Amino acid sequence: PFESVAFLQAVNKALRIHTDQQQKLANGLGLQARLASLSERERTVVTQVAAGHRNRDIAQQLGITERMVKINRQKAMEKLQVGHVTELVRLLDQAGLSR
Repeated sequence: PFESVAFLQAVNKALRIHTDQQQKLANGLGLQARLASLSERERTVVTQVAAGHRNRDIAQQLGITERMVKINRQKAMEKLQVGHVTELVRLLDQAGLSR
């Protein structure tokens, strides 16, 4: 014997937990796909940006112009669907790519 209200509450809780887990999994897969869409240069640039390096320093380290750093940074942020550096840092940290 069991109480029907308690049973229904337990089932609803289990369904919410399952839905949350599925959503997290889907988000993770989406994140991996977005990261995979980056070129090697874009990935290098955004990891350097997320680490707090300035565009000028990144350009010097990579042997490219500061303008190219900005272009790669913008393309990567569009591919990753982030609008601000703080979002970029959070996303890379979630993916385990922060330094």
